[in-house]
Amino acid sequence: MKVEIKNIQQIIQNKKRPNLALIEEEKKHTNENYVFLQKKLVSAENEVEQAKLILSELKKVIKEQDKDASKKAAITKLYNAISGRASEDKLRLETYVVQNYLEKILDYANLHFINQLSNNRYRFELAGEGNNRRMDHGLDINIYDNETGAARSADTLSGEETFIAALSIALALSEVVQNTANGVQIKTLFIDEGFGSLDQETLQKSMQALEQIGENRLVGVISHVEEMKATIGQQIIINKMGDGRSNIKSVIK
Repeated sequence: MKVEIKNIQQIIQNKKRPNLALIEEEKKHTNENYVFLQKKLVSAENEVEQAKLILSELKKVIKEQDKDASKKAAITKLYNAISGRASEDKLRLETYVVQNYLEKILDYANLHFINQLSNNRYRFELAGEGNNRRMDHGLDINIYDNETGAARSADTLSGEETFIAALSIALALSEVVQNTANGVQIKTLFIDEGFGSLDQETLQKSMQALEQIGENRLVGVISHVEEMKATIGQQIIINKMGDGRSNIKSVIK
């Protein structure tokens, strides 16, 4: 035992005596740093978990935005199709629907009226494209002239020809609407003026056309043409009296 103590004394005799107070202070400081770092670690772990939650929510938001973007793209595509914006050659939905009915009206007018009234010279056609392709593309009406073998705009017709064309379309419209409007009956039809521009033969044919559609409804003609009085059996004659009043007389032949 004495030998061991002596050996230890020899080993430490040249060593400086440690400063226990300093060591204790360093130990305390080290422990404080450890506690501080432990708190930082816990805080960092909490921040990581919070970041994971935020990332998860962000992914959900992005997913919903992708869905909304898909919906928006589908809605935009549908809107473009309906509005005719898909391409320059596409019709708007309302134009397409009107064009479909207009084709039926023109076909009926060609079959029953315009050929008869024009001595088989004219027939209606839809123009290839309108003046404004976005607004009225597909609704312009051309007249095919059998004498020239070519189609031209209805705007080029003379006054008499314009009335014949308008009368043919009006009569065809009344028939097509009655046949396709779920049983809606057009019981009364009035034609106002225009007959004064017709020659005797065309006037007679126009009256025959009116008599034809008059078999199913009441047809009224408003006109100053004297020749028509001889062909219309039931008349209401209105004469101005010159003092702001008018005299109304009913005539049945």
